[in-house]
Amino acid sequence: MKVQKTISLTPATAMIADKMDNFSQWIRISLRAHADGMSLGTIMQNQIKWAQTAKYLASFIADHPEICDGMNAHQLEALGMDHARKQLLLEDFE
Repeated sequence: MKVQKTISLTPATAMIADKMDNFSQWIRISLRAHADGMSLGTIMQNQIKWAQTAKYLASFIADHPEICDGMNAHQLEALGMDHARKQLLLEDFE
């Protein structure tokens, strides 16, 4: 269940919020990060890492379906992480 809360913004911060696709989501993510003692940057970095891992895993499965046949979710996750670790340098993305 969602609870309505009101926050006060300055004119400058209101303009920034207006340009965001989902300001409420950003606030919720920020609050969870704060509660977990993590920076918003760390949270976003983790989300990007997992999104990239999913992308790499999907690509790997599409290219090598015979390797992934019969694997459980944990094995597929490990396979995706191993595949992602091979492309950690910026040069690997060019």
